[in-house]
Amino acid sequence: MKITTTVLAGLFGTALASQGAVLNFNSLDADGAQSSANVDGGNIEAFDLSSGTDGNSTVFTLSKTANLDGGALDDTLSFELVYTIYTGSSFSDGDVTLGSSVAIATSNLHFGQGYTGDPDTNFLEPGNSFTLSIRNISYTDGEGDETMTFVGFNHMSKFGAGTEDFYLGTIGYTTVSVGGTGAEVNLGGLTDVTLTTSITAGTANQRLRDLDFSFETAAVPEPSSFALLAGCFALTSIMVRRRRVH
Repeated sequence: MKITTTVLAGLFGTALASQGAVLNFNSLDADGAQSSANVDGGNIEAFDLSSGTDGNSTVFTLSKTANLDGGALDDTLSFELVYTIYTGSSFSDGDVTLGSSVAIATSNLHFGQGYTGDPDTNFLEPGNSFTLSIRNISYTDGEGDETMTFVGFNHMSKFGAGTEDFYLGTIGYTTVSVGGTGAEVNLGGLTDVTLTTSITAGTANQRLRDLDFSFETAAVPEPSSFALLAGCFALTSIMVRRRRVH
């Protein structure tokens, strides 16, 4: 029974396995001229960028037609990065309660106060939080056999003197202690990020930028894979029935 179970596990793994290409956006830039993405060691030039608003959220739309998965043909990917600032967030019992959302309209990708034209004045103000999420992913695979999913936000960079704490999440937040200029803020691969400064008065002076996040392709299962899975289920059912009889 043990050998047969091992064989079945191998069949399931073969039917379901799909080793996808990772499309990594490195250091989405502070001035809106985002850096190129990387896939399978190759370089993809900057995505087209536009911005707008949705209520009090700023929505950055990124799109590109290029060879995004390392295949033979070009692919097309578009998605929205949604960014919302909350002022006056409060803290109690290890939780963060978000304050009031405030609207900004900009194509610049500093994360904190709305960009004013001078990066040295663009910082996360005391008690501010912001959220980041990805939505409306549209992917057309050139070869027609893959899908694209968002993997998560990896990290960003802090610019500002001294070591400061940031709170990642809201209910039972994680405290992230970050060093001086250029230090990395680890976002842990979360697909939705809420980040809050621990500074509640005075000057936060912590600019955040250079966002790193990833997508990944996955193979669309062939009809033969579904047939193999069905066969595996049928075989498992027969084995279970025989074992009960004996």
